[in-house]
Amino acid sequence: MREIDKPICDRRLALIAMGNSNRDYLNTNYDKDRATNVADEIWAINSTAFVLKCDMAVMMDDMQELEDRRPEYAERIKAELSDTPILTSRAYEDYPSIVQYPLDKVISKYQFRYLNGSVAYGLAYALYMGYKKIILYGCDYMYDHKPGVYERGRGCVEFWIAVGSILEEAEISVASSSTLMDSNGASYYGYREQPMFDVGKNEDGSLKLKFTGWKPAPEPEPEESPEDGKGIPVEDAREKDKKDVKK
Repeated sequence: MREIDKPICDRRLALIAMGNSNRDYLNTNYDKDRATNVADEIWAINSTAFVLKCDMAVMMDDMQELEDRRPEYAERIKAELSDTPILTSRAYEDYPSIVQYPLDKVISKYQFRYLNGSVAYGLAYALYMGYKKIILYGCDYMYDHKPGVYERGRGCVEFWIAVGSILEEAEISVASSSTLMDSNGASYYGYREQPMFDVGKNEDGSLKLKFTGWKPAPEPEPEESPEDGKGIPVEDAREKDKKDVKK
């Protein structure tokens, strides 16, 4: 890992996974008005480590199991990440850059055994190490363009965001286009017109909200009757089918 002239608690750490919101990291750094990178350190989740130059890769799958199940992937790790620290479940001599996950110490510190994916493991490890400024990119788990498709692990990551925010008082943020924490369009359930706030901070750094009014509800779009492909609305088509069966 490269030398960084900052204590861990002051470093800005980006955890970057493979979801669509990892583009937010690139777009933010493309901004010509930025004087520095959005993060001091980058930890790449799984295959993201092959694409982005990172300070550490987080790959919790057992490397020997990967050799049996996905040998090409294991060989790529050896070839391309030999000089990159790899945080994973168990150390092996064939992978000299491995950092074995201190599972006993992490669980002992937080008293929670809820860890079910590489992002959650990476976030919990970052909190354990003392990072206080963390932003998550590409940790999406569900996608607007794939309704009904959910990846396992979202709840666990959101749980560790809460742990870090409350127990460690860490500043943990999520890419604005991510579905994690409903960051891509957060609304308050039950409110037809969404409340609006001026957002400030209290002396201790916590958020301070002041209600300013209501955001008008969008006009409902006119409903269109779905059709069965022959120009007949579905309900009418069903009634027609029933009549045909009776005949």
